[in-house]
Amino acid sequence: MLDKPEHHWRQCPNPPRTGNGWRAFNLGTYDRIETLAFGQGWDIEYPRDTRRLRKLGIDRPAATISFGQITQSWLKSLAKRWARWQLTTGRSSGTAARAAAALSRFSQFLATQPASIDGLAQVDRPLLEAYLAGLHTAVGGRKCHAQHLTALGGFLTAIRQHRWDEGALPASAMLFTEDYPRRAKGLPRALAGQVMAQRDRRDNLDRWDRPRLPAHHHDPDALRPAYLRRLQDPVRLPGHRRPAVPPRVSGGPW
Repeated sequence: MLDKPEHHWRQCPNPPRTGNGWRAFNLGTYDRIETLAFGQGWDIEYPRDTRRLRKLGIDRPAATISFGQITQSWLKSLAKRWARWQLTTGRSSGTAARAAAALSRFSQFLATQPASIDGLAQVDRPLLEAYLAGLHTAVGGRKCHAQHLTALGGFLTAIRQHRWDEGALPASAMLFTEDYPRRAKGLPRALAGQVMAQRDRRDNLDRWDRPRLPAHHHDPDALRPAYLRRLQDPVRLPGHRRPAVPPRVSGGPW
């Protein structure tokens, strides 16, 4: 069974009248035989272009990390090293997988350059600025735009921090705060002052017939807005029991 790679058994169609369990059975059998024959762990998974996280004891939604689309050998070697560092320092598998995907896009960009990029020594600031321009054209305004830049910036920082480049990475090869897309200004989370004033008017409050306040409260105008904010939605749920309102504290808003 090990004469064929795993993706061969994954792509094999299910025989007629067997349902969908045949492929799962083959993949499970392949996985167990491979583990018995070669073992598992970093020594097995590190050199693979598709790193299987279950073989590393990581059970997460991102089951694999793929480096197959990184065509430069020097970049692939660094990407694998960085991914291992991310996983062993507690980063999530999803973060490591997205970072590998970002480096795959960067690899595709390097492959399109007129001059061959043969190592880190040629990754300088002008090259990064050209990549920034192309990335903005391709994915500008989308969430993945900032994710790609965050991954590339973290990759360059890790290379310097751990000295994986042996001094080859130019000092100008870095991303600055201004290189990242600006976040869109969100809507305010609080109501405007004029809206709050309209809401707290007695005639507007009297238009709200539910929930009604307990009769023993002496200052309904001070209590009603907070009471409505807390109970307006839950009171509409079927079978929901309205929580008790604490007695008013002397000198307080309740």
